[in-house]
Amino acid sequence: MTDTTDGKVDTLRAGVLDALTSELDLVGSHLALGDDLWLTATTARLAVDGQRLDAILTAAGCKIVGGTALFRLAHHFDAQAMIARLGQHGIHVRGFEREPQWIRFGVPANPHEFNRLTKAFNL
Repeated sequence: MTDTTDGKVDTLRAGVLDALTSELDLVGSHLALGDDLWLTATTARLAVDGQRLDAILTAAGCKIVGGTALFRLAHHFDAQAMIARLGQHGIHVRGFEREPQWIRFGVPANPHEFNRLTKAFNL
């Protein structure tokens, strides 16, 4: 095959894998959401984890201004410095150009991620 053909095959292969992955994710989501025990346990865990994140962010000088089960929106007077500091610890958060004092945090997925966040804040 030529380089052009190889490139097309690689592109096609990647597209097929993406499609399969998306379909498997969809099937897995339907199975998980159909599992009442899993859904109840996950909802309860996310509520507790969200409260834990709120406590950490508050201790770090943030004010919680919004959120969902998976994210928190916080206000900090020096959000840009906080974003930079977290980035140095490998923690990605989202800043907002139009609201430079806002930061969006994802709820950590496990105790290790909570510990990383706590250490990044020196708490």
